[in-house]
Order: sequence, then C-alpha cells, then structure tokens
Amino acid sequence: MSRLRQLFGSPATRPAAPRARLGVHALDQRLLPSAVFTDNPGNHAVGVVAGDHQNNTVTIRNDGDGNLTITADGVTRQFTHVESLFVETKDGQDTVTYNQGAAVRSANTRRSFDLKVDLGYALDSNDKDHFTANVFGDVGFVQNGVVHPEGLGFEINGGADADRIDFNFHDTDVRAGSHLAIDVNGFNGNDNITVDMDGEVDGTLFLDIRGGAIFSGVDNDTVAVNILLDNGSSGKVEGGGPTGAAIVTGDLGDDTRTVLAQYALNFGQTKESV
Repeated sequence: MSRLRQLFGSPATRPAAPRARLGVHALDQRLLPSAVFTDNPGNHAVGVVAGDHQNNTVTIRNDGDGNLTITADGVTRQFTHVESLFVETKDGQDTVTYNQGAAVRSANTRRSFDLKVDLGYALDSNDKDHFTANVFGDVGFVQNGVVHPEGLGFEINGGADADRIDFNFHDTDVRAGSHLAIDVNGFNGNDNITVDMDGEVDGTLFLDIRGGAIFSGVDNDTVAVNILLDNGSSGKVEGGGPTGAAIVTGDLGDDTRTVLAQYALNFGQTKESV
C-alpha cells in the first residue's frame, strides 16, 4: 500500500454517473409559416415568396392608396404606399386573393398599383392553383372636380395542372387618362379563366388573356370575358396583339372561349385577336 493511502486512507467509492443516452426526438408534425416578405420602400415595391411543396394561402387587401395588408400562411404584415407587389407561391395547390374595397365601401385607385403573381412553374406537379381579384371602386379618382388618372395592372401566371383565375370588377369606372390592364397566362393544364366587369371606360382597358402558352401543350381551357360598359364610355380596348389588338384566346387544344361585351354606341373601336 502506498504511503499516501496509509496516511489518508482509501478514497470513498463514488457511484458512477449515468451515461447520457443519445437519441432523436421527432418534431411536431406541422407546417411552420413559410412566407418571406421583402420591402423596398425606395421603389415602393414589396415581394412575397411562399414556401415550396406546400399549399400556400396569400390574401392581399389594398385601400386604393397602396396601403396593403398581406396575410401569407398565417403571417400578417402591413406596408404603406406600395406601387408594385410580386407574389410567388411555387408548387403546391395555392390560393391568392386580391381585395380592393367592398360592396359596402368602395376603394378607388388613388395610387397606381401593379400586381404580379406567379402561381407555379410549368413542370410542377399537384399544382392546381386559384387566383381571385375582387375590385370595388374606380381606377383613377375625381377631386374638386378634377380627374386624377391612375393605373391598376394585373399580371397573373398559372403553372402546371388546372388553374382557376377569376377577376370581378364591380361598377369599376376607368377614368379618363387611366388604364386597367389584365394580363393572364394559364400555361399548362385545363385552366378556367373568367373576367367579369361592369363600369364606364373613358381611359384604356388592356386585355391580354391566354389560356395557355403556344408551346405549353394541347390543353382544354375555358376562357370567358364578360364586359358591360356604361353609356357614355369613350375610351378604348387594346392589348398585346397585332397593331395593339386585345387578346382573348385559349391557344392550343379544344378550348371554350366566350367574349360577351355590351358597348355604348359612342365607345371607341374595339379589337380582338383570337
């Protein structure tokens, strides 16, 4: 026995510390909010990119002066004096809704605003998306007897599969010098696109509505444009066709296309490309 042990005795025996057991804890099976917001106040621009492989829901409310309330996958953000908004939802069965005004309270466009939405990609799967625009109010406004022209524009791109894209303009006047642009491409799938509008058009109504791209495949799309113009309309309808013609077409495939328009007698020349 060593001299140290003789002097101090044997150390007390300590119980062995329990060994930590390594393992993997499963996370809750839930989808976390996936929307990413970007704000560029210098350019009055906002972007929203929703997560991939999810069924995203994005709702936009515009007071007409570019003050937006955006709820994306349960997350709500507010932005002021926005002039352009880009929304990208990628694949999944996504729903995007734009609201301006309501039946009980209209909201005129007092600040020009452009909305671009990419609902998916041409080669995505399980990508049946839905976009809806509900507009109660005029494009442009009158203050102290003076007409202030503004612009309201929509560029909506579908992806793969059968998308539904609907525009509802409720008594929407396009004031002199103002423009309302509706630019839609359903791309792949049997898409259903409708435009319902009534109001007085003294500015420009731009229509470029395609059920599918020329090289996107042979799809059976349904495209319906119903426009009821108030008496006194003196503006024009144009688009991206030859010599500035408006376009309403299903492109390739066995499509159903309806264009129903009632024009005032003094309404300007209307062109259509099929």
